[in-house]
Amino acid sequence: MNISQCTPTPIVLRSGPQRAVLTDLLTSIRSCRNETYALWEHSLAVAATARQLAAQLGLSRELRRLAYLSGLLHDVGKSAMCYATLFKPGPLTTEERTYLRLHPQLGANMVQDLKTPEILDAVNCHHELFDGSGYPFGLQATQIPILARIVGVADYYEALRESRPYRPLACTHSEAIGIISTLAECEKLDPMICAHLEVAVGPNSKEPVKLFERFSIFFELSVSYSARPSVYGSTGTPSSRMRIPSGSG
Repeated sequence: MNISQCTPTPIVLRSGPQRAVLTDLLTSIRSCRNETYALWEHSLAVAATARQLAAQLGLSRELRRLAYLSGLLHDVGKSAMCYATLFKPGPLTTEERTYLRLHPQLGANMVQDLKTPEILDAVNCHHELFDGSGYPFGLQATQIPILARIVGVADYYEALRESRPYRPLACTHSEAIGIISTLAECEKLDPMICAHLEVAVGPNSKEPVKLFERFSIFFELSVSYSARPSVYGSTGTPSSRMRIPSGSG
């Protein structure tokens, strides 16, 4: 089937319940940060790259839009997790790694009310790998939804380009492209999508916040939550945040 001819689920964000759900989800992402890392900036960058990849693949305008939204929301499940583990500067224990691998399914639960299966699948499956060694379901090749494969490549690239608590030095654009190419060759990431990555993103081509504001359907949102109190209060620490099991390291 030609994916560019798929009929995507319509999503209406100018008003109504979908907009309210999206506003709350994006507020949760914006709240997820510490002094060295902000999930919001990462999500904007992944969204921009996912949309550029979708365009390079010849997907329809609506699927490009869904790729952008999927990139924005791909890690929303992390906002419901223990920040001490999420932002831990040192190596993770086996139990902590297992715990953090729950974030795609947590995120899928959080985006259900958008009633957009393409976004739900992308959030749930963006850590699936082309050879079947990913998580949470061990899907492989075209079993993995196309938007999940796109977001997975975008997420991997942007993660390499960022400094993290456990890796203070980010990769250069060329280094990141080289790593992605190697992962495509051993079929960890979709080779077809990876082949379009270097064209989709240049070494200094991304201004994710400006790109975000160019999307008129999101402009009011991007302004509105800067003045809106966090749904978690001033501490940004929800009482309902998921904890790691007792006895963990």
